Parts: sequence; structure tokens; C-alpha cells
Amino acid sequence: MKMPIPKFLFTVLCSAFLSFPSSANDIVGCNGFIKSEIDINFSKVEVKLMTKQGTLKDQTECAPNNGYYFLPLYDKGEYVLKVAAPPGWTFEPSEFILNADGVTDHCSLNKDINFEFKGFSIQGKVVGIGEQKGPPGIKVSLSSTDSKVRKTRLETTTAEDGSFQFKPVLPNQYLIEAQHPKWRFHKSQTSVRVVSDNVQVPLDSLVISGYDVVGMVTNDNEPLPNVHFVAFTPQSNKVVFHGCQTSNLSSFPAPVSVQDLKPVCYVTSDTEGRFLFPSLSPGQFTLVPFYQQGQIDIQPASLSFNVAHDSVVLDTKFQIMGFSMSGRILSSKESSGSPVPNAVVLIDDREVAHSSPDGQFVLENMRTGTYRLGVRTDDMRFSDVEIKASPTSTLLPPLHPTSYRVCGHVIPPSPARLVVFTSSSNGEVVFEETWTKEQTGEFCLFLSPGKYHASISVSDLDRTKAGLQFAPLKREVIVRDSVVTGINFSQLKAKLKGKVQCLDPALCVNFVLHLRNIATDQTMYDVVVKQGEYSVANMLPGEYEVILQNGGEWCWEQESVRVTVDSLVAVAPPLKQTGVAVSFVSSHATRVKYQMESESVAGEFNLSEGVTSTCVPRNGKYLFTPVSCHGYEQAQYKWQSGQGPVTLSAITHQFTSKIITDSKVDNLYITILNTQTRRVKKLGPLKPLSTATAHYYEYVFDTQLSPHEPILMTPSAPLLLFSPPTISHSGHNDCQESGEYFTAETGKLIEGHVVPSLAHVLVRLTNEDGVLVENGTTNSVGKYKFGPFRSEDQLIVSAEKEGYVLTGPDAQGNFRAHKLAEVIVEVKDKADARPLQGVLVSLSGGKSYRRNSLTGTDGKVSFLSLTPDQYYLRPMMKEYKFEPASQMINVSEAATAQVQWQGVRIAYSVLGEVTSLSGEPESGVTVEAVGQPNSNSDTACDQLKEDAITEPSGVFRIRGLKPQCNYHVRVSTEINQHIERALPAVIPVQVKDGDVTLNKRLIALRPISKCQVNVYIESKHLNTLTVKLYRSRTNEPLTVLKLKTLSHLNEESALIPLTQVPIPREGGSYRVVLETSLKRSMYDLARVKLVEEFQVDGSFKLVEFEFNPALITVSEHVLNDMNNVLLCIILAGLGLLTIGVNHYNKLGQYVERVKTMVMNFNTNTREKMTRREREEDETGAVLMEAVPVLKRKIRAKKIM
Repeated sequence: MKMPIPKFLFTVLCSAFLSFPSSANDIVGCNGFIKSEIDINFSKVEVKLMTKQGTLKDQTECAPNNGYYFLPLYDKGEYVLKVAAPPGWTFEPSEFILNADGVTDHCSLNKDINFEFKGFSIQGKVVGIGEQKGPPGIKVSLSSTDSKVRKTRLETTTAEDGSFQFKPVLPNQYLIEAQHPKWRFHKSQTSVRVVSDNVQVPLDSLVISGYDVVGMVTNDNEPLPNVHFVAFTPQSNKVVFHGCQTSNLSSFPAPVSVQDLKPVCYVTSDTEGRFLFPSLSPGQFTLVPFYQQGQIDIQPASLSFNVAHDSVVLDTKFQIMGFSMSGRILSSKESSGSPVPNAVVLIDDREVAHSSPDGQFVLENMRTGTYRLGVRTDDMRFSDVEIKASPTSTLLPPLHPTSYRVCGHVIPPSPARLVVFTSSSNGEVVFEETWTKEQTGEFCLFLSPGKYHASISVSDLDRTKAGLQFAPLKREVIVRDSVVTGINFSQLKAKLKGKVQCLDPALCVNFVLHLRNIATDQTMYDVVVKQGEYSVANMLPGEYEVILQNGGEWCWEQESVRVTVDSLVAVAPPLKQTGVAVSFVSSHATRVKYQMESESVAGEFNLSEGVTSTCVPRNGKYLFTPVSCHGYEQAQYKWQSGQGPVTLSAITHQFTSKIITDSKVDNLYITILNTQTRRVKKLGPLKPLSTATAHYYEYVFDTQLSPHEPILMTPSAPLLLFSPPTISHSGHNDCQESGEYFTAETGKLIEGHVVPSLAHVLVRLTNEDGVLVENGTTNSVGKYKFGPFRSEDQLIVSAEKEGYVLTGPDAQGNFRAHKLAEVIVEVKDKADARPLQGVLVSLSGGKSYRRNSLTGTDGKVSFLSLTPDQYYLRPMMKEYKFEPASQMINVSEAATAQVQWQGVRIAYSVLGEVTSLSGEPESGVTVEAVGQPNSNSDTACDQLKEDAITEPSGVFRIRGLKPQCNYHVRVSTEINQHIERALPAVIPVQVKDGDVTLNKRLIALRPISKCQVNVYIESKHLNTLTVKLYRSRTNEPLTVLKLKTLSHLNEESALIPLTQVPIPREGGSYRVVLETSLKRSMYDLARVKLVEEFQVDGSFKLVEFEFNPALITVSEHVLNDMNNVLLCIILAGLGLLTIGVNHYNKLGQYVERVKTMVMNFNTNTREKMTRREREEDETGAVLMEAVPVLKRKIRAKKIM
């Protein structure tokens, strides 16, 4: 059925380009510039608009004067903007991904999409001598050598064939240098110049001369130095080498294995056992090792290897296969250490040598390995050391003791005492202990060199109860490099003395002191001070506290002192009177100055809130003056020594704030209004702090406020702008510095004039957001003025006057006025000279001017308000080409330039509509027109392809179809993942000499994610059937449906949709099972199909059954069995008659046998019938796999 396009379709499609922009005057297209720091030929650069799939939609060349480009957009969709330029030219970015939605993308927002030219390329290759290629991994650097331009340095590494490339590179003189950490170069650098295009470096400019060879020599896996390795090579090999020695080659005797070879050079192994030939040209070589320190066997005796175009690492290591070591024992690590004679030397606890008088010893018959070396003496101790025996190192380092014997004596000797030695090491205290001998009091131990403090350990009980102590308490012991003796101790008793110092010595009597033992917390002595001094004899050693008991109202430096009694005479620190005590009760923390009446005694002290006790120098009458940020009831308070406390109560509190300005002023005031009493206080003129900087000035002011007193502060000064203009505040219960303060800045004026003088020019002042702040016009001489404004206000000044271009403002705020020029463009169709409407004309000039406009119904478009310059004009219209393609025109000041163009129609459009099956429009669907082969056309039609995206109304327009070509219009299922297929699949179109409107619509069918399973059953027993749906290899049904519960059944057939459980479209294997309530004994169910297996591979599946089982009348197998039995009975009867005549006696036995046969027959018959019925029941209910599956194909119904 044909579906005609709505009449409005063509109108909508033709206006699609105009309706795509955000407003009627906007042109939706992608534009920007090809930017470059250097001059390049912009005509070599094109910008292409590609679809996401790579189809070229449009392309344009860049303006030759400034690199501007413009590409119109006809359809929404996903595109890629790409730069097309000569190979090796680099741009950033090289492409731009665009999702044109008509709202938020760069093109719809008219944002520039710029591509910046970064430079050309330099290509070359690092090769081996005489070769056309080289190795990979060589570092190649590029650096500019022309100091007049910006320095450039790039680095890269060679590829597999030695090739390299640098990009981007700007015009300059460059030095190219090849480097490798191991390989040597014959030519390592070359120079090139980049002018206006890519550069190819000549082939033999960078050449490698040789490669390194490295190996190892060891002794029991330990490196062996000073082994010489001589490289031999065949006589015919011309070797180029560097970095190895050739002197004294003849001193190395050539073994038989290399007598036919010639020596090249030699190297020597280092301390790591590593030897290196820095550079050998390719060829075959043989290495021979030589060791000059003795008869040592090194294997292998020779080693052959080949040098190709890479480093050589010898996998085979040279090793020693088959010495006395000497050392010395000294008493100290220091240079002054003396030899230790007669010391026993042990190897792995086995005595092997003794040291000589000079401390020397020799270890004979050593083999390579690791050993434990030890030394034993009476007065010194040594730590065992691990040594590695090696032929390369036969001299052992000197051995030194780790500790020395230290001895002393304690009196009295009994009982045995613990002697403790302490030392400090890395901030930690280290203890060494030993016990004295009870009979002699002597002790000895071994200590490492250092400074120690020796003491006798006394228990707390002995020290506190018995007062036991030894003198000295500690004894310094220095251990250097020999035995230390004479560390002696004896028991101690002592005397304590001290003083009490009073301001008036005459009053310093009758003070009682308590001496408290700190360890036992008991008062041991009460002492009376006489004439300011005291003493106590026979003091037991310990720590005591001397406490003053009756200090009275005096002030003391401290009322108790501590003293340690640990010597014969101990002196306690003095107790000093410092003054007379006075108490204050203060409502707030404050500073108080005092003055003694009639004397020049004065001072000050700080009081805390609450009760504070302090001191004055002496007895007498005082005046106390509080000095703080508070206001008090009295300015001064009188007090005499001996009186009670002084009470200070604050009634007001200081409030402080500040004003910060950006300039120094002399007339800054602050007005403070009490908003409750309306009392006004004015402070000023305020003075700036001396800490002011060149950037700001700070003015601090303060006032006294009672608690909760409300005020309003207002600053004032000419030409200053304040923020905030006022601050409200309420008094507190304490002094306060306001967190909120005023800032002020000198207002700025914005002024200027228009040159030449031009009156009535509209001048606008806007903020950064474009909001108008103020506007005005210039006066008769072209001047304007605004302000004052804040210095941080970012204001933008603009000026305009019809018919003029005003440039500026400059730094002085001045504008320059230019009388404007214009360009008028007219475009006509070359075929009939009719005006062409909708042609996009792009005009660009200077460095950044550009404008794009459409021709009107008269085919004309005007570009007004142009400054004198050279401009680039280019017309664009899909399906047209223009003659000429572009023009450069020069526009003079106030001139009008006329430009005419002719357009030639070269392509046409196809218009159509895409809807859903229900007729709803399908938006955002990509529709393609694919060219078909046409032998009658000069165009390669089968290479053509165009596409478009449907509008919200479902309509589309595919542009750019070539005449005399046939196309297939279709919905792209590759791009439209949400569309499964379309009806019809293609619409053939023949393009001749005009646009084509499709006479039918394309219907898009979306994919169905589920499969609909229907069951069709032909049967006269529908009410007895149950349908079950299973997933293959499972016994749990997905759906169970009893047909007798359905109300729409007819008598002989039913179409049943199984919709209870959705089945995925690609859901795997399933089976449908029929079960019946018919009795198996009455119907032949074994001959009807009861199961159907199927594979889900689409959105619809039909399963068919024919259920008409035959009615069982007489079971044939039963008849056959009965006939056989009757025959046997007749035969048996005949036999009986015969036998009965002759053997009458045996007749009874035959009768019994026949009777038994008949009974067995009945039993077997019943068992067979029961078993067969049971099997038939199982066949119907369990559905044995032996039932064959219906093989005939079911014809699917076509759904449209």
C-alpha cells in the first residue's frame, strides 16, 4: 500500500537548514581557524566534516589570508572534524569529535573549533657501516642551533630498521645526534635545516662502528679482578675496535688453540670480575684469559664468539679451578694500638696459630671458602669474624679486642656487693654488673671501650632504714685499650648545712624547719633557725626536703627546698624572702601598678579573674592602679600591709575595631551612636598604625561599652568607599576586638574621549556578566566620564555609533572612530539567472574577523560595518558549485564593494519519512542513499553514499545525490542499533535533474527482546488435555495450563499462547508436553505425539499437535493368547482320550497337568495385561524418550 508524504513535508525539509539554528539570524555551522606561529600556505590545508562511520559529508579549504574555515551543518548527529594537510604536517588537535544536537555543541553555540599547526617532520635512519639499515633502540635527539629563535629539543628511539622521525618541527637549523650507552659511532651527528616543508636526512649521516662485548670471571662465584683477556680473530678479518689495549700484546703467549689467529687487543677484569671490550666491529673472535699473580688454572682456556649488530654478553663465565693469608692483632682500633703477643688464633674453633711479639700471624694451606676466625687472650676478649679466603686478597684486616678486664675493691668486704657500671649509647643507658668476693671485696669484669660510671648497688631498705651509702656514690671509669684497676669504694656518713635569708635580718629568727626523708615520707628532724642559719650532723645519706613551717604573711622564693646527702658535707639551697603578701578579688584579669607612699618603691603585676595572691616588696602603705581594657569604679585603690583583700570590679569594657584603607588619609572619622540613648560619640581624625605598608593602611579605634550597650558605627572620609557602610554591635561582659571591620578604597574614575572628536557616541559600562552598570553619551568634544567606582570592580567600557567602527578603549580609555565600509554579494543560478536564496557566504579578514550570512530571496547579502582590510569571500551551498570558488577583495575606508557569483546545480536531494509500525514518527534515525552501478552514467555511482538523520517529525532529506545515478534508500541497521529492520528494506530511487520525493514511507521495526510461544492443537478431546512448557534437560515445568479452564475453546482445535513466563529471544532449547486424562486401557496413546522439542531463535514460535488417539475395542494380543490356549486344550483333550483307553491309571495325572496349565495361563495373562497398562500409563505421564518427534515443518504465519 502506498503511503503518500504529507503536503507539508517538502516545506519542512527545505526549511530544515534554517530551523536548525537557535534564532532566525544564526547560521549553524562549524567554524574556526588554522592557527600557526609561522607563515604557512593555508591553501594546502582543508577541513573535512566526516560522519562517525567515516563518510565524507563536506569539506572546505581555508582562507589563504588568515586560515579561517566554515562548514555548514544540515543535520544533527555525530560527526568528526578532521584536518587534511600534506603528510608530516602536525596539527593539534588532528580531529574534533562533534555531537551536533542543535543546543549544546560547539557549532550550535558558534564556538570556534581551532586547529593549531605545530610543525613539519624530519625523517632519517641510523645504519651500520656499509649497510642500508641499522639496529633499533638507539636514542636520537634533535636540538635547534639558531639562537635567534626559540630553543627546541626532541628525543626519540630508532625502529626495527634504524629509522626515526621527529615531529612537529618548526623552521630552524637543527643538530641531530645519535646516542647509545654502549655502542660506538662512526658518525654520531649531522645538521639539517627546516624551511617550509618536511626534511629527509641523507642515509649515511648517522653510522655505528661497533658493538660492546662483556663477560665475567669468578673464583667460587666471587669476582676475580686483574685477569687479562686477549681477543684473537682470523687473519683475514679486518677489525675496527676502540677502547681496548694493544701495548705489550707480545707478552701474552698464544696457546696452541689460537696460533693460527692474530691478536687484536686485550682488556682486564675489574673488581666486580667483569671485563668489557667497548667496541668491536662484526666478526668471529676467540678469547684467551691470562692471570699474572701466580700459577692459577682458569677455565675455559679459550672461548669463541661472534659479534653481529648487537651487544654480546658471554653466557660462559671464566672460573678459577685450583695460598697463605696473614694478619695482625692490635690492642685498639686507634693508630696508637699496640701489638698483642701470644694470642691464640683459631679457625672454626680449631687452634691454628699464635701471634708473634709484633702481633703478626700466618694462616697456611688455605683454600677458597668462608671461615670463622677467632682470637683468645686472658685480659682481652675478641669477637669471632667471618673471613672469605680468596687468591685475590691474602692480607687480612687487623683484629682488635671488643672488651678489656676492669677490676676494683669494696670496703667493708662483707657481705658481697653488686657493682654496677652504666654507660650511655645512642641515647640509651647500658648496664654491666658484677659481684664482689665476700672474703676480699674484690671484683673484675670485661668492658668494651668507653666511659662508664661505677656505683655500689644499695637496696632501698638499706638506704632508707640503715642509711647505707658508699663513697664515692659514682666513680668515672674510662676503658681505652688496656686493663683498668683501682676502682675502690667505702661506706659514707654526712653533715647538712643551710641558710634562711630575710629582707630584715633582725626578724629572721625562731623559724622552725622540718627535714623530711623523701624516700620514707617521714619527718626525720626539726631544726630551729638561729641568726639565719641551721645545721644537722650525722646525717644518713639520702634525699631530703627542708620545709619552712611559719613563714607568716611573707612571700618566699620557695617555702621548701630539696637536698641530696651523698657526700661528707651537704649544703641545702637557701630559703629566701621576696616580699609581703597581698590578696586581690578581681572581676576580670587585669594588670595592676603599685606605688608605695613616701617612697620610690613601684612596680606592677598581673591578676587573674577571681582571687589572686601576690607580693609587694616590703611592708607599708600602697596605691594600686588597675591598668587594662576595663573601666573600674575607682581609678586607684589604697592598701596597707596587714589589711584584707583588695576588690576590683569592672563596670565597662573596651571594644576595638579598625578601618583598612588603600591610601593614607588625614580626615578619617568614626561616628558611634548609642541606638538606645541616641548619644553620639565621634572619634577622629584617626591616625594610621606605624605598621602600615605600601599596599594598605590600618586605622584602629576603641571605646568603652557597658554590657549589652547597643551601638551603630559609621565611618566617613571624602573620596573613600566603605564596606560595609555601617556595623552594629552590642557591648559584652569583657573586652572584645571586633571580627568585623571596615575596608575602604579610593574610588576610581573611568573616563576618556573619542578620536577624532565625535559627539553623541553611546558609551556603556558593564560588569563581567554583561549587566549594564551605567551608560551615557560623549559631549560635544567627544569626552565621557563615569565614577567613582571600587578599584576591584571589573568594568568593561564599550562604545558604539551607527555607521562607525569604534576600536578600543586603550590604556587611557580612548576610542578611535572609523567610518565603515560594506561588501554586497549577489548570487544567481547560472542556468536561468534567477537569484539563489539560502547561499551561505563566508567573509573573513585580518587576524580574527569572520562573518557568515545567507542570501535572501533576491540572492543578495550585505556585510556592513567593515574596516579597511583585505577580505576572503567564499560562497557555499549543498548541491551547488560556484564560479569562481572564492575571491580575495580589498575594501577601502567607507567604500562599497560589489561582488557577483554564479552557482551551478551539481546534485539533488531525496525527501522522505520514517515512522513506526503504528504510524508514529521516528526521530534520530539514520537513513542512507547508497549508489548502485549504472553503465549509462559517467559517474562511478556505486562508490557514492550519502546519509541524513530524521527530524522529530520523522522526515529526512538526503542531500548531494549525483544526477544520472540510481540509489537505494534504506534505514541503516548498522548505525541504528535500536532498529531491527525496516519495511520496505530499500526504496530504489533514480536521480535525474531534480529533487526526488519518496512515494512511500519507511517503517522502522524495533527488535523484540522476548519470544512468543503459541501452541496449536487439533483434537476432539481438548477438555482432557494439559499443556506444560519445560526448559530442556529440566523436569520442573515453566508453565502448566489445563485447557478445560479456558472459556474460548471450540470443539476441535485451539490456539493457545503461552504468555505466563516470558522467554528470551535467544533463550536456548525448550519442549512442550501434552498430558491427557484419557484412560490408557481405552485409547491407544502410544501412537500420538505428546512432546515437541524446539529451539528459540526469534521473536515467535508456533508448536502444533494433532491429538486424536484411536479407541481400543478388543486387544489383539489377548485374542492371540486365548486361541493358542484353546488349541492346546483341544490337543490335550484328544491326547487324554487316546491315553485313557490304553492307560486308564495315568489319566488322573494328565488331568491335573492340564488344570495347572490353565491356571498358569490365567495368571500370566493378568500379569501381562497389568504390566502393559502400567507401561502405557508411564508413556503418557512421564513421556518416554522413545516417542518420536514430529519431523514435518510447520509453516509460520506472516505478520505484517
